[in-house]
Amino acid sequence: MMQKKSRIYFKTISRLSRHFAFLLALFAGTFCFSSPALSEDETAPQPKLFEKFLPKALLEQKNQAEPPVCSGEDLTKKFSKEENRKFLSRAGKIKNGNARFWRVEKKGTEPSYLFGTMHVTDPEIVNLAPRVKTALENADRVALELSEAADDNGKAMATKLLASPDFLTAKKGERFKDGLSRQEFNKLKATFENHNLPFDLISNNKPWFVWMTLSLPACEARREAHGYHALDVEIGQNAKKLGKPVIGLETFDEQLSAIEKLPLSFQARSIEDYLENPKFYVNMFYTETQLYKQSRIGEILVLDTMFKTTISKKDQEIFKDILVTKRNLRMSQRALPLIEQGNSFIAVGAAHMVGDSGLVEQLRKHGYKVSPIKF
Repeated sequence: MMQKKSRIYFKTISRLSRHFAFLLALFAGTFCFSSPALSEDETAPQPKLFEKFLPKALLEQKNQAEPPVCSGEDLTKKFSKEENRKFLSRAGKIKNGNARFWRVEKKGTEPSYLFGTMHVTDPEIVNLAPRVKTALENADRVALELSEAADDNGKAMATKLLASPDFLTAKKGERFKDGLSRQEFNKLKATFENHNLPFDLISNNKPWFVWMTLSLPACEARREAHGYHALDVEIGQNAKKLGKPVIGLETFDEQLSAIEKLPLSFQARSIEDYLENPKFYVNMFYTETQLYKQSRIGEILVLDTMFKTTISKKDQEIFKDILVTKRNLRMSQRALPLIEQGNSFIAVGAAHMVGDSGLVEQLRKHGYKVSPIKF
């Protein structure tokens, strides 16, 4: 096994499920980067608040012309023959891990489609393949994780979030620094300061906020700030332009609640892992993107298992239960009535399609034939 620490064991899933990235994009677009969603005479609550939490390098490049697509090294190319064997073996055990576009059928019902997304702005991903585009354009309705992805104006949601005085400020015992030993505290403080992040300010805020701030690579944040849409947002806005109803399989409050339920120790060590391995994180993101383009979703889900992590097995299981399993079951239950109507197009993070609790298996349990579509 390669001797390098992973940011987190299941971090891949959170990026594919994309709600962390969507939230960060909303915050950054509304407050940090003067999003066109706000007119010149409008002022968002606490404007530029989030600039305090972003690396200086990102803020200095927020107006960079035509930011390039994220690049990096493919970590799978560095695997030894034995490591690659283990990697492929683990991926092969993930049910339905070799596709991201599915046809859902049942006698007497018009077919519907499932599409697994990834929250990235890479044009090779955002520009839909003809078969996917046709299914979207011909659908009677479109369902996303959050219906807000179809709205380019994040002002209302951001205002709602900041209306609560407890939104950012954590109570004693809930701050990420409260779960650390003195040695860990000093180490993390130094790491933040080395990355130009104001530790004294951030340390009094909820750790999930810090984690979200770091969850989106700087290269992606620059592209979104420049106006490029990630895949899920592009699908939602295209559906809206076509006059199709856009339904959310979850609410914003439900996603936020899920984040806050994660163990403090998990969040704190996730932050530390990222700050200690920024280059590794960029390479991980790049590798995931390349695997997604090839519909190798199972491999994305097990990629983190090939590297060491400081996250305990208990916290890993809690993470999976809260952000994957429970959300899969909730989204599949809410997707069923739409599929029963027929001709629905459902797009959620690709990680939510696969595995025993994924949407594909859940729909099969309800008598539907779910078949992969190659493109």
